[in-house]
Amino acid sequence: MENKPYYHYTFAPQKLKEQRTQVEKTFRDVDQAIAKQVSHSKLPRLLEQIRKVPFDSLDSFARELKRMEVLVLLYDYPFPNESHETRRKINLILSYRYSAQVGKTAWGLFQKDPHEVFLQDLLRLIYNVDQFEFVVTNEKIRETIRIALLDRAGIVTGLIGSMISSTISTKEQINHLKIQQDVLLEKELLKGIFLKGLAKPSFVQRDGVNYITEKLERFEMDEYKELLTVYVEFRSFKEFEYAVMNQAIKRLGNPLEKAMQWDFLTPTAMEQIQKWLLQNKLKQFFEQDENNTRFDYWKNYLNQDHILDVDVIKEPKAAFIYFNRFVVVEFGIMGAAYFYHKQGFEEIIKPLSNSYKFRNSGRAKREDMLKRRYTEENGIPLFIDKHDHRGNWQPKFTQYMRNYLDGRF
Repeated sequence: MENKPYYHYTFAPQKLKEQRTQVEKTFRDVDQAIAKQVSHSKLPRLLEQIRKVPFDSLDSFARELKRMEVLVLLYDYPFPNESHETRRKINLILSYRYSAQVGKTAWGLFQKDPHEVFLQDLLRLIYNVDQFEFVVTNEKIRETIRIALLDRAGIVTGLIGSMISSTISTKEQINHLKIQQDVLLEKELLKGIFLKGLAKPSFVQRDGVNYITEKLERFEMDEYKELLTVYVEFRSFKEFEYAVMNQAIKRLGNPLEKAMQWDFLTPTAMEQIQKWLLQNKLKQFFEQDENNTRFDYWKNYLNQDHILDVDVIKEPKAAFIYFNRFVVVEFGIMGAAYFYHKQGFEEIIKPLSNSYKFRNSGRAKREDMLKRRYTEENGIPLFIDKHDHRGNWQPKFTQYMRNYLDGRF
């Protein structure tokens, strides 16, 4: 018998789903409009009945209500002027007459007013009925909701703790929970999650730097500084993500030029930021090198707190790398590094690089001015040595660096 190929087809009725969603929204809108229209005539009498009905008769009372009466209660929620007893009864009625419409409306109201106590009570009653199936299909997210609802400090606090401990990113969790952008719930969740999570590298890895910086950009300056403090204070500069720090400099200015904008950080944190700036300056200077060999080499000395400062000039492209007793001059094109005594460099070469003669000389002449090979000038120690970046140059450099750091020139 001839074997015929078997084809497997799947049908994903996306258009039908979209149309159904639109139809449901249209009918919800119509229901809400009608409920609002009849509310002024039906609601007073309905509330009077609810106030009088005892709790043990509330279930049967709720079953006898017409659908429109339930919708009137739903769309006029949360009745802040009613007594606690009446508001509790209304919650029970809505749970007895529960539908997905009740769940979605309550969840939407909660997003705008997440600390309303009776609204939180209603959500807990709803969870007991359908476990939030009206909004959540993911089991892990449903567990997040369950844990949050049990938190005595409130649902928002519970959500923050539960969402941080999840393996699912904040963005995915917010999408699963159908939380609208820029509503109060989203803002409070993001701030609470970031306040607890930004200190942890694992959290930043889970949520992604792009998402974090996108959300940080939306915070007002005072809150942004509060969140940046959490990020910076619990890290060394080696753990700073470029996108986070670059955003901070754009919002606050360069700390070397606008120190007052950064005075909310501790001296220890500012020290780490200064080191990150030096590292970034080195990285940008050596970015044209193949395999980042020079950057990786000098970065090690920055990590060991040996590099004190880095100064860069554009023409010729050169970097002055300051150590305690000496200065290294590197050039844009990889060739040789020149080593100078710090005193001689600061009193002779540095002033020369800022001179009128230097500015009005050609590129080659300027570079020669930075390559002075006199061991001393005017009794001031100057040139130490030059070392080429050829072959396996790193071990040779390290041997010389060890001597120079110990003062053996």
